[in-house]
Amino acid sequence: MENKSWLTLEDLSQYLSFSKEKIYILLRDNKIPAVKIGRHWRFNRKQIDEWMFNIGNVIRKEINNKIVYSRP
Repeated sequence: MENKSWLTLEDLSQYLSFSKEKIYILLRDNKIPAVKIGRHWRFNRKQIDEWMFNIGNVIRKEINNKIVYSRP
């Protein structure tokens, strides 16, 4: 995959190591930044990178909130 700013569904699937089905679920639930051009979805690489960074922060916060501290 060449370094380009707009990704096709296939490019994004490879870039994120997600199945196309998972991407379609994210699209259906409006949870991933995308633009529909005609009948095809396009994904801006910069927006996807920011989205992944933000998702990572949310996951880290959830994990930190679930940590139970015990006293020795």
